[in-house]
Amino acid sequence: MIHVCYSLRDESGRYSKLLGTSMLSMFENTREKITVHVLHDSTVSHENLKRFVSIAYRYEQEIEFYNIDELFPNLIKDTESRLKNLHNLYLSISSTYRLLIPKMFPPDIPKIIYLDSDTIVNLDINELWQIDMKAFSIGAVPECFIGQPESDVRKMPPVANGSVDWQNYFNAGMLLMDLNRARITEGVGLFEQCIEVLSKHPEFRFLDQDVLNILFEKDCLHLPA
Repeated sequence: MIHVCYSLRDESGRYSKLLGTSMLSMFENTREKITVHVLHDSTVSHENLKRFVSIAYRYEQEIEFYNIDELFPNLIKDTESRLKNLHNLYLSISSTYRLLIPKMFPPDIPKIIYLDSDTIVNLDINELWQIDMKAFSIGAVPECFIGQPESDVRKMPPVANGSVDWQNYFNAGMLLMDLNRARITEGVGLFEQCIEVLSKHPEFRFLDQDVLNILFEKDCLHLPA
């Protein structure tokens, strides 16, 4: 069984369409059994949740939902309060939900693929699932600004301040996560650790992606883009 996780906050209803499209593209290209795990909050409508179920049912795949508002009361409010000084954010606060993955999933799920909700899957996702993690906690592809120079990566705050080598900076929109290893290495908790760093660095425009690059620079398997 392949386990794939998305995170979703959707006040406008627009991102649910993107997630549904991502699921469709993945199911169309993969014949292995998949369980989709959707981390969401109360901004996602019941109607859209039913649409996700319908898509999974059509392809005889499984889907599970996790309401962050119910599982972690006040999490969003507290997080937004702590990060209120951050400006010009490129990512939704829902991206931080992926930080809860090692804490949320049981030991019988040793590995998971995380995808941003706007990801189009044009290959068999099993190819990614079968990659040997080689004792790394996560696998990710390099950040790439399409049509923009390498210097833009060098301007990323964690790179510019010397925390991360520009050649190691990865995009957290697709992660292959060894959960057993991540559970061992996350210490006080990946979510808590990342929010603590973000609260001290309002210049981090890409939220937890910037922090994940700092925490996992030496513990990331770099995958081909």
